[in-house]
Amino acid sequence: MFRIYVERRPGFESEAQTILSEINGFLGISSVKGVRYFNRYDIENTSDDVSKAAALRIFSEPQSDFVSYDEVKVDEKDTVIVWEYLPGQYDQRADSAEQCLSLLRESMKNSAKVGSLPPRVRCARMVVLSGGVSADEVAKIQHYLVNPVDSRLTDGKIPETLELKAAVPEDVPVVEGFIKFNKKQLDGYLAKMGLAMDLQDILFLQKRDRPIEIEPDWVHLGKTENGYAINQYFVDNPDMVLGEL
Repeated sequence: MFRIYVERRPGFESEAQTILSEINGFLGISSVKGVRYFNRYDIENTSDDVSKAAALRIFSEPQSDFVSYDEVKVDEKDTVIVWEYLPGQYDQRADSAEQCLSLLRESMKNSAKVGSLPPRVRCARMVVLSGGVSADEVAKIQHYLVNPVDSRLTDGKIPETLELKAAVPEDVPVVEGFIKFNKKQLDGYLAKMGLAMDLQDILFLQKRDRPIEIEPDWVHLGKTENGYAINQYFVDNPDMVLGEL
């Protein structure tokens, strides 16, 4: 496993400046005095020679980026927040990097050991906050930066492998009585399941799934004395039929 950190050089730190401005302005947290922003890459199934070449040719631009390997130096008083996409979530940056690594390995195969298995890449984003940030403020910043629908918080531990090991899913449970839930019960169900929808969405689904509780008479067929199949209403009310059968 090979890990790379990429940080913008002074004058190119647009992401860090934007996050700092949003934390100070939008979130109203003035205790954050500075932000460092990193793109972190874990690379598997490539040799160190290929990974180091990729660090300068694929993952960074030497004129605008600093590159660090394995770890970055952070003051013990600073706060570090790292997040990544959820397992199985499509990551365009990682996908593009894997394709570029395949091309780079092909071009280096005659001059260096490149590896034989398909390269894998996992990306994460990391911010380092300087200033006296409280635990409540850190939680607020995490909630702002990390979209729980597609991402999750992670740590600095280097994984043993990037291979996704999917467990066999259990049977989908049946929610008994869902179509008769009232609004309070639906609110509770939304909170329990953590569904990415609001009350109006689930009310719409509940309405679509509700069967017809009372079937009107006009949906049934009957037969006349002569054996003609007609609507049951007209069988019961022959005087309402115009003409003769």
